Amino acid sequence: MGFYFLSYPGMGLNVSEILAEVARKYSQPEEVEEMNRLFSEKSGLITPEQTLLGLYFPYPCRVLDIGCGVGREAIALAKQGYRVTGIDIAKPLVVAARRNAITENARINFQETDGLYIDMPEKSFDLVVIFSQTIEHVPTRSARITLLREARRVLVPNGFLFISAHDRYHPTMSALRSVFEIINDSGAEEGDVYLKNIQGIASAGKAFMHYSTPSEMRSELADAGFNVWQFARHTDLGGDAGMDRLFYMVCSSQSLESTL
Repeated sequence: MGFYFLSYPGMGLNVSEILAEVARKYSQPEEVEEMNRLFSEKSGLITPEQTLLGLYFPYPCRVLDIGCGVGREAIALAKQGYRVTGIDIAKPLVVAARRNAITENARINFQETDGLYIDMPEKSFDLVVIFSQTIEHVPTRSARITLLREARRVLVPNGFLFISAHDRYHPTMSALRSVFEIINDSGAEEGDVYLKNIQGIASAGKAFMHYSTPSEMRSELADAGFNVWQFARHTDLGGDAGMDRLFYMVCSSQSLESTL
């Protein structure tokens, strides 16, 4: 069985403070070192990510990677011929991504971001990817929709978004219960948690996460103007068994209303 999350009505969480806290957590030297280690050992797209790419964009195009970390997805995409821009909220991760790209001989534009707004012109990209459950670090439904609207703004008409998230009610979520604490603050939403140990290592600080559901994600995407084309569980796309708490959505930047 799964477990239940509690939420309380209130004034809402401080989005700027929480995003700054996320940036500080991922800026810890231990976190950067661990992400670099994982990059060197398991560099490349995981099977579900590669499967989606093959289904929808098997040809080079312009890609924005939101939450690029040390460059795992961005560098893998660039090495396959895609023109990639990567953005992240943590400056040390952006610095590490640039170094990794040089080592891998990959030409990528990496930039630091504030976590909500994308400092790029409209219609700059054919594809936006928000993999590694990055969207879950954004607190409040309103702020997540703001980020998704920004993603849609920089997409061309009929561009696509690939996004992944945890399903908070999936039975396999119980495997994560020991690594997070439920947020009971006034204004917290159901599914809001803090992670102190995000990569199996100890470091200072904590990171906000919002564990979603497929229906909740669909609603936020629709409010941002996206049309969901495909929903898939991790194993539906060739991923490892036992990881179906992860789900993926493929979305068109052309809203459903505009197609009627």
